Amino acid sequence: MTDPIIGRKGTVTLAAAVIANLANWRIDKTSDDLDGSVFGTGWGATLPGQQKWMATVGGFLDMSDTTGQVVLKNASFAGTKITNIKFYGSAGGSFWGPDITEDSGAGCYIGGLSITAAMNNLVAVEYKVGGVGPVDIF
Repeated sequence: MTDPIIGRKGTVTLAAAVIANLANWRIDKTSDDLDGSVFGTGWGATLPGQQKWMATVGGFLDMSDTTGQVVLKNASFAGTKITNIKFYGSAGGSFWGPDITEDSGAGCYIGGLSITAAMNNLVAVEYKVGGVGPVDIF
């Protein structure tokens, strides 16, 4: 058995810059459900339709990170597509990201961000990432 991937070594990057002060990321890939059921059968048939992906990226707010968190914030407000985001499970290993080789229009948009402040914690941030085109592991 190979060694498990240790999450504490994960990162998210934009181009070659590591986005500072992140603590978690999650990618969800789904498919629309198509109803392929026909008359005369007792069971329905659910078929996979169009595929989609979305992600969330969270950690602690850092607006001094001009090559990472500020880029995500600005992309959120401007509606700018990002094509060079990479989600690493461990430092220097494989990563998930938009598959611009399969589809040159692939990328993502920062559809929203949430900021949370609590008196007993650091100010937290979560970025909501909506995928465009395919995502894959490289």
